Amino acid sequence: MLKRPRLEELVLLRHGESEGNVAYEASVAGDHSMYSGAFLERHSALWRLTEKGEDQAKIAGEWLRNNIKCSSDKRQFDCHFTSEYVRAMETAGLLGLSGARWRPEVMLRERDWGEYDLRSQLQRREAFEDYEARRRRESLFWAPPGGESLAQVVQRVDAFLLFVNRRFAGGRVIVTCHGELMWAFRLRFERLSQLRYREMQAERCSQQKIQNGQIIVYSRRCPETAKLHNTFRFQRFVCPWDVSRSGGDGWFPIERSGGLTGAELLQQARSFPRIYNNQSCSMQDPELKRRVTRYRASVSSAIDRAP
Repeated sequence: MLKRPRLEELVLLRHGESEGNVAYEASVAGDHSMYSGAFLERHSALWRLTEKGEDQAKIAGEWLRNNIKCSSDKRQFDCHFTSEYVRAMETAGLLGLSGARWRPEVMLRERDWGEYDLRSQLQRREAFEDYEARRRRESLFWAPPGGESLAQVVQRVDAFLLFVNRRFAGGRVIVTCHGELMWAFRLRFERLSQLRYREMQAERCSQQKIQNGQIIVYSRRCPETAKLHNTFRFQRFVCPWDVSRSGGDGWFPIERSGGLTGAELLQQARSFPRIYNNQSCSMQDPELKRRVTRYRASVSSAIDRAP
């Protein structure tokens, strides 16, 4: 028996290309002109899909229909959720899933970018120079002024999972949402540490990027043996409109550790050089000095023995 009620499978889908994506990419390339006029008069929650985004949604729907098997009662999904943002709802509506009844859910909204919202890259650099410097240093914990950090988005994901795991235990659920929200799900399911997340962001590997129209499937059932595990152990990471961007569409196991030993924690911590040190107690007490020496020796020995 399961220790806790859990979904058997969760399918995440990022919305297709939106007006905001086009404006953002142009701004990154140096053209900030799209951040003007009517574009600034609507909140980013109201951005529509582009025609390319519509095509991406339709292709994603075709992939889902061809690759997600129906259950015994001929249903692909036990429930259909979508972010309340227009681009996610539009994507959901274009998937063409038979019998789907979508539930807009506020917890699945895009990460709140606060004062960064509707700002070009130039405006962000000029108005928030200090924040941009912090963003480069603290990508997981950094929050824009008035907005959310990615770590805070993980808390929303946890609240959503608490509900769906209890309500649809043993079932399959689909969610259309946003790239940052999908990273929050990845942080939780793949148990990505802040150090691993920083590495992945620095690598900028195209096959790790969550593209518009990208699908991530998490499953507790082994695709080869059909064995059912207690937690999500398998993943599909696919960009249906161009599978080369995701390195294919096959299943692979989720690699995650069962926790770290004390020695491994210290090894990670000590990968960052100490900048300051407090020598005020300076070992005047001989007994304290002996204890510290013994402790340092035991820690060094444990690190040497660590695999």
